[in-house]
Amino acid sequence: EKYISDTIISAQEQTYLNIEILIIDDGSTDKTKSIVNVLAKSDSRIKYIYQSNKGPAETKNLGIEQFNGEYAIFLDSDDLLEKNAVETLLLIAETQSADLIIFSFDKFNDLYENMGSRNSSSKKINKMFTAVWNKMYHKSILKQLKFPEKTIFEDVAFSAMAALLSKKMATVHSEHHLYHYRQREQSLTKKKFDVTRQLDIVTDFEEMFCFIRNNGIELSSEQISEIDKLINTQVFSHALQVAETNETNFKKKVVIKKLVDFQKKRVNNIWSYDDNLFINSKQILLMLLLKNNFLSVAVSLAKVSNFVRGRKKLRG
Repeated sequence: EKYISDTIISAQEQTYLNIEILIIDDGSTDKTKSIVNVLAKSDSRIKYIYQSNKGPAETKNLGIEQFNGEYAIFLDSDDLLEKNAVETLLLIAETQSADLIIFSFDKFNDLYENMGSRNSSSKKINKMFTAVWNKMYHKSILKQLKFPEKTIFEDVAFSAMAALLSKKMATVHSEHHLYHYRQREQSLTKKKFDVTRQLDIVTDFEEMFCFIRNNGIELSSEQISEIDKLINTQVFSHALQVAETNETNFKKKVVIKKLVDFQKKRVNNIWSYDDNLFINSKQILLMLLLKNNFLSVAVSLAKVSNFVRGRKKLRG
């Protein structure tokens, strides 16, 4: 209820008017419904659907089933769209005959202070950012896709599958931030949960491989390399998050081993993390420490590395 009004208004105020604003309420118990109903009274473009709480994947899948347009953008309930976002993206889609458009975003906090930006305007699967909301999808892609249900981190595999289906991708230059991503401490992605949930990323990727197989998708050597890097980076990230928790070392080692076993099973080149040699070398080193159960050492080195990187950004 705290953010939903601003979020919806950012969609209503789009310079491109012929839009459908589809709101899927995943079992809210606050004043969200009444807020939406007030806005919907004066705007027939708003369509409100309530469901009992099922989770983010199921909620977005219902949105895919219900939307009627040529193109779709996902908008999280506390984020904002730039006023010309839809118009800009449609123009690019039409002039470049693109069915998937990837764009950069900036970050802000509850005081509306700028918290930096992310240049995600890349067509590479491992570089386009794993969120689904920094992309616009043509219905020919979206209607074939489904989020892995009963999991978290569902966006990662979904974004990769969308890229694999795309016949023509386009990007928006990094200086044009069409999406504003709110940073708040109590967001869903920052809540604490059982470390075994980190294994959901394995479930999500396995669904991606099933999708590739069932649709007879032939991967190019470039796509194989990009998927390798995406999986390696995600395995490293989730293993490090496990190591950083207060769980027992035994439980942490069990989860990390399962992540590593998946990596060995599915990745062609387990030494390939990033195009940048320094970042690639750093992640290889940290991953080797995690694999060999030097968990506290890996966490300490990662913190030092992030601190140094942050200092360099400040000086820059």
